[in-house]
Amino acid sequence: MVHALENVHRALRPEGLLLDARPDPGNAVVEVVRRGRAAPIGEVDESNRSARVRDVRATMARLVGRGWFARERAVRFVFVSRADSVDAWLAHRAEKGSTSVLDPALVERARALLAQGADLLRIRERVTATRYRQTDRPDRGRPTATA
Repeated sequence: MVHALENVHRALRPEGLLLDARPDPGNAVVEVVRRGRAAPIGEVDESNRSARVRDVRATMARLVGRGWFARERAVRFVFVSRADSVDAWLAHRAEKGSTSVLDPALVERARALLAQGADLLRIRERVTATRYRQTDRPDRGRPTATA
């Protein structure tokens, strides 16, 4: 991770920008939508991703502290994905290599509600996009994951 950010820092033009957009720690909420109204039916276990996100944010905070980047602005928003069927949702997850865990009961509940006339599935995730500006590294040393 640090090595990748070192390469980004080196590749950016002076004062260049880095946009870091990633889901917030926490679980995605799965909803069914019927006649325009959404009802939550469960959550996707994102604990694996949440730990990685915390690690990345801690690394970025260290690099900001060491003068590699200046944190300029952060915006939080809700990212919404939709699927017309459970199979389409599962195929999308497989295609993107999702590592989150689905409770089989949630999958069956979604199938049943769609079969009963729900229009679609909606998955809501909180995301933070942070803009960083490249700076001259005052220490010129290579950061470490624990520094």
